[in-house]
Formats: sequence, structure tokens, C-alpha cells
Amino acid sequence: MESEYVSMKLNNWIDLIFGYKQRNEEAEAADNLFYPMTYDHNLIDTEANVFIIIIIIKKEMKYEANITQILEYGQVPKQLFLTPQEEMQKRIKMLQKENERLEKNHVELQKSKEVEKEKLIKEFLELDNKKKETINKLKENLQSRELEYQNTLNNLVEQNKMLKDNFNNFDKSKDEYYDGIIQNLKNSHQEDVDL
Repeated sequence: MESEYVSMKLNNWIDLIFGYKQRNEEAEAADNLFYPMTYDHNLIDTEANVFIIIIIIKKEMKYEANITQILEYGQVPKQLFLTPQEEMQKRIKMLQKENERLEKNHVELQKSKEVEKEKLIKEFLELDNKKKETINKLKENLQSRELEYQNTLNNLVEQNKMLKDNFNNFDKSKDEYYDGIIQNLKNSHQEDVDL
């Protein structure tokens, strides 16, 4: 039912079954005539949305015979359209064009999505590589600074040791110096006393 051929010819079928070719000269020209008892103008009304066939015939025998005849031949649907369904053809063509346009847009959108996806993947990989490079540089920088700090710390420890040694030497020298002065003073005092 969804092929292009069916869509293009659907209006003809509607004209035959529900439309202007169902009755009168148009039906005769289209060889679309049925037994008269099957047309709804021989029937009365519907009840509770269920078609109930009631034939206007007063005699019960004929009524049953007509019911049997309708059951054998079937019933022609109610005529819904009195003019050709050419407008439907135009709408179908318009919808087909719209469908083609939408399909084309869909294909273009899919291509665009693929291009965007590839672009994002490429950008992600580039960022990932830059991130790795930055991390490696930071590691190298950190290692270099750690080595620098270790060397500085070693130098400070060495300088502290030298300062301690110098201080100890100074302290010893000072003690020796003062001890020497005191000894000289004592000696000198002793000489003065001895004199």
C-alpha cells in the first residue's frame, strides 16, 4: 500500500468505491455498476454505530428475500465524495516531494553528524596528546626541581656542617685564646707577686 504506484493510483480507487464513479453515468462509464439492492439509498439508517440493514419493503417475505440477496451480493459503501479526488493526487505529490526533501535532509544530517563525530574524535585525540605532553613536561619539571631542591638541601647541610665546625673551631680557639690570656695574666701576676 505504500508503493509510489499505489499512492499515485489510490485516488482512482477512492473515486470508484467511495466517490463520484460509484453511481449514475460515471459508474456506468467506469463499468462500476452493482445490483440495485446493494446501494445504500435502498437502505435506511444505522443504529448504535453498527450498520443494520433495514430495507423498505412492507411484505415480510420480500424483506427476507432482499436480505438474502444483499448478503449474497454484499453492500456498496456509502458515497462520500461527489467530485474527483484530483486534489488528493496533488497532495500526494506534495507529500512525496516533502518526503524526498526530508530524506535528503536526513542523509545530509547523517553526513554532518559523521563529519562532526570525526572532528570531535580528532579534537579529543589532539587534546589527549597535548595533555600527555603537558603531563610529561610537568613530570620532567618536577623531577628537575626535586633534584635542584635535593642539591640545595645537600649544600645547606654541608654549609651547616661547615658552620658548626667553624663555630666549634672558633669556640675552641676562643677558649684557647682566653685561656692563653688568662694564663698570661696569671703568669704576669705571679711574676709581679714574685717580685
